[in-house]
Amino acid sequence: ATGVMAEVFVLGFGRPLLDRFGPRLLILVGVASSLPRFWLTGTVESAEVLVLLQSLHGLGFGTFWVGGVAFLSEIAPKEAPNATQSLLPASAFGAGYLLSMSLASTVFQWIKPAQLFQYLGVGSALTIGAGLYIWRREVTLNT
Repeated sequence: ATGVMAEVFVLGFGRPLLDRFGPRLLILVGVASSLPRFWLTGTVESAEVLVLLQSLHGLGFGTFWVGGVAFLSEIAPKEAPNATQSLLPASAFGAGYLLSMSLASTVFQWIKPAQLFQYLGVGSALTIGAGLYIWRREVTLNT
């Protein structure tokens, strides 16, 4: 419920956030919010802290969704804007979900769930680094 409340809040302010920060930075914030969430979920044992950490899911999903839809709208062909936007849920919740669940079920044979969350934190850090590199490169090319 904590994550959903945060998500609704972020989605409710999606337009002002998008106008101020742009889609690429919102996507990056969405990914960046997963780093402390994943790492701490794998280390913290306090139920209260874990509940509060889930608000980062709302921040992450909300900014990822607002930024992702806006980004795809920018690059979509004028003749097929809705078809392109449908790629976001198809990849994030279709193919991406299928691949990640298959990988997690295999990985659980060798590591504990807490370790998996920490590895996801490392993966988030690598993704943040790649995202910053791409974002800075775009900014440099456009100036």
